[in-house]
Amino acid sequence: MSHVESNKRVRAVARFLEGAQAVPRARAMLNRTGSIRGLLQGAARGAIRSPELTRRERARLRAAVDLVALALRPPTSCQFTSPARVVAACPDLWLQTHEEVWVVAVDSQLRQIVRLRVSIGSTHRTHLPIKEIVRSLVAASAAGVFVLHNHPGGGLTPSEEDLSFTRELRSLCELVDVQLHDHLIVAGKYWVSCVTLQKGTWFHQKLAETGRHGHWWHEGHEVGT
Repeated sequence: MSHVESNKRVRAVARFLEGAQAVPRARAMLNRTGSIRGLLQGAARGAIRSPELTRRERARLRAAVDLVALALRPPTSCQFTSPARVVAACPDLWLQTHEEVWVVAVDSQLRQIVRLRVSIGSTHRTHLPIKEIVRSLVAASAAGVFVLHNHPGGGLTPSEEDLSFTRELRSLCELVDVQLHDHLIVAGKYWVSCVTLQKGTWFHQKLAETGRHGHWWHEGHEVGT
């Protein structure tokens, strides 16, 4: 990271702090947490305590986290016409320091029916509960589903377990007439599809050019190819 970019981040954090020492305090906290994301993770969990932050400063950072999540989350009536919209429906994944699995069940028009967290794991692993996911979809009378889980370590490459889970879940969903639209891995602001291996960020609602048109999950892709 350049010196200019580093100073820009320090000044951004300093705006949430009080007193003449706001800038050096911001620099010290960023050095300790490693990044703005690490700082916000600590604020979200209440892990950053006084004397590093006053109660009011901690509340400001927590409010910033909540505002970003609300700004990114699409309305429940929207159609999930891009992976970025699906990922934005589960903003909690961005700041988690442990793995979680979320399910977004949709109707035939790709509108959200229900959004559920179905598993909480460790920093490097979580249980992928296929049968529980399918049962929740049947209970919701879902026509389709998007599954998401996070990689807190930041790695975007789907593991063989991720791809195997996607294939098995697709097969079980077909048995109950539910379409698995995608399985997305979230790592910070980035995501990757376990179906198409396409990558992007939360902030790009439009897909990169792939030579395909229409809804990208209706193209009959083979998982992991």
